Amino acid sequence: MPIPANLQAPQIQEWNLGIQRQFTNQWFATATYIGNHGLHELNQIELNPAILVGGVCNPATTPPQVDNGETPDPSCSSPDNLNPRRMLNLQNPAKAQDIGYLTAYDSSATSDYNGLLLSTTYRLGCKLTFNANYTWSHCVGDIGVGDTVPPPGQNTPHNYVGGNRRLDRGNCAWDVRQIFNLTAVAQSPHFSGPSFLGRLTSDWRLSVIYQYRTGQALNLNTGVDNELNGQTAFSFEEPNQVLPNPYGSSRLQYLNPAAFTTPALGTYGNVGVFSLTGPSFWEFDTALSRIIRIGEHQSLEVRWEVFNITNSMRPLVTSPGNPNNPFTTLNSGTFGQITQSYDPRIMQFAMKYVF
Repeated sequence: MPIPANLQAPQIQEWNLGIQRQFTNQWFATATYIGNHGLHELNQIELNPAILVGGVCNPATTPPQVDNGETPDPSCSSPDNLNPRRMLNLQNPAKAQDIGYLTAYDSSATSDYNGLLLSTTYRLGCKLTFNANYTWSHCVGDIGVGDTVPPPGQNTPHNYVGGNRRLDRGNCAWDVRQIFNLTAVAQSPHFSGPSFLGRLTSDWRLSVIYQYRTGQALNLNTGVDNELNGQTAFSFEEPNQVLPNPYGSSRLQYLNPAAFTTPALGTYGNVGVFSLTGPSFWEFDTALSRIIRIGEHQSLEVRWEVFNITNSMRPLVTSPGNPNNPFTTLNSGTFGQITQSYDPRIMQFAMKYVF
């Protein structure tokens, strides 16, 4: 793979501004703006893409004969004549007939992240504590294909063609607009004396966690090289959206297949990269524990934890940036269908002896 001599190392520029305010002895709040700008991020450019050609389209010939001296005609181009249509092959077939993909590294991609973080804490002595935070953010960048989550402000490498890295610029693959978390911890006092009721109600601790986040950005693809550039494994092959509302009418059919069609050969779809949003997520967890004191220096902690205490079904969509994901691939039999969910209610018990 060609590596340019002027390839630059990725950089992240970060800045933030925070305001803090203590309203009372128990109540504290902050508001923070967080921003960063990524530049010189790693990308890839295809130097030998397949291009549309005109010429003699003889179906009996495999691959069909091509001639770039005529007006490009998608009917003369197909995946079968991919290599003969590559740019270097058209310029010099004798010397370039064995050259396929010719991908070079590129460090010109950029990204931008802006977020607002609001948080507050309320404490009532040492027996009751509330913490809440809310994040409203947006990330935009020259998007790469990948099902892993990169660091904030960075994207995974993407192989673009035609020298236009802005063609696939849009929401970051991990873009989540809103996140809310709430935690509360309450502890009962310690009662001394011979009272059975006092001993029974002493030293209990109840913890509650609630979290909510909006859906992660989704990118759709047709599953075929309808652009006829030979970059199915790397570039986005977005469909056309033909209905105003792309989302389905039921909980399990999240996307409406009738809202999308495959673009004509040699054309790009009108759906922007990562322009749709996946299903939201929420969870309510709790834990109940008690510390039983044994003598002066020993104690036994008994703990009961419950995750997804309401036993609710939360739709799960994995690998939003993966072109082979059946949920986001238009020609898949399960396109737009929720086939997975997060964990059901899970309970666990634990004991800890401290000495």
